[in-house]
Amino acid sequence: MCRAKKLYSEKELIISQCQDCKKVGIQLKGLLFNFEQKEFFNYAKKVNSIDFNQHAFQFADDEMKLILKTKDKQVNYCLSHEEFEDLKTGMQIAILMIETEKILSKV
Repeated sequence: MCRAKKLYSEKELIISQCQDCKKVGIQLKGLLFNFEQKEFFNYAKKVNSIDFNQHAFQFADDEMKLILKTKDKQVNYCLSHEEFEDLKTGMQIAILMIETEKILSKV
């Protein structure tokens, strides 16, 4: 069982990291996706490079949403503009927290 340390929490998004194995979890709307630390960094970089306006689709509820792939080909995030920006912000803050902890552990 992982001993999770919360790196970011806002609205329906929680990003945490296991203190032992260093895996990172993104919990969003009841779904939990786990990443090796390097995978998480790469995924965050990819997500950060996406332009919502260029890739969003209008859904039946007339809201523009972005389909964001996950490691599992059958599961995708479907995010509004606000949710997408929250995810990008959360991932960037989580990376800063991880990097800060690495620096402090060397002191």
